[in-house]
Amino acid sequence: MYLKSLRLSLLLLGLSFWQTATAQCEYRLEMFDSFGDSWNGGVLTITTGNDTYTFTLLNFPFDGTDSTVIFLVNDNAPLTISWAPGAFNPEVSFQLYDYENNLVYASLPSPASGVLFTGTGDCPSCLKPIDITTENVWDNRARISWTPVGDGPFAGWWVIYGPSGFLPGPGVGDTAYVTTPKVTLLGLDSKTKYDYYVLQDCDTSGVSGVAGPFSFETYWTNDVGISAVLAPFSGCDLGTEEVNIVLSNYGSNPQSLILFD
Repeated sequence: MYLKSLRLSLLLLGLSFWQTATAQCEYRLEMFDSFGDSWNGGVLTITTGNDTYTFTLLNFPFDGTDSTVIFLVNDNAPLTISWAPGAFNPEVSFQLYDYENNLVYASLPSPASGVLFTGTGDCPSCLKPIDITTENVWDNRARISWTPVGDGPFAGWWVIYGPSGFLPGPGVGDTAYVTTPKVTLLGLDSKTKYDYYVLQDCDTSGVSGVAGPFSFETYWTNDVGISAVLAPFSGCDLGTEEVNIVLSNYGSNPQSLILFD
């Protein structure tokens, strides 16, 4: 456990030291035109290492409102985005996402001419887990599951959790390390909002980026209340009426034989 905690602290100080990478990976470019008549000659140029791609949004035979393309980026190579405007430049916008669906760059409408972005291509071999789900929540525990991504082998997964709004870092939040893609977090406070993050440990292939935050709120242990009034239907012209209500259990403890006045 000590070695796992030490490794996690080092990870949060700098994930890049733990990640290895493949030569190329797919990035996604989403192109938009607010008027829906294409980019009218505007051209986007993306350079990754020694490779150069040019993109534009066409009105015919394609949809002039939006289009999505996938292209290959070279890992750890310079990445540059340049724009040459056409007519009606204020209608133009676009977004670039990396291999793990992180936003790399988003233009404002009417992008400026010339170089808009410079960075470095990133193709991690250890990917973030997906389908992260809060399956069940009680008063003092919560069960979480996810789907591993990649060929493995997987050494395990870290789940970092804490009060809503916290940011993971060395000494911040609580940590659970598991070797199966699910965990039950114990010792939580009742009626409290929590955030959590999940990282995949690919052993010799490194550690993924941080997936999250995801959120849940625990319940009170005992919490019964009136959830509906079935009768009377109205508060007008009442005499001696029979009142029918629905009692609901909002807490985590099973309830029966509830007294009310």
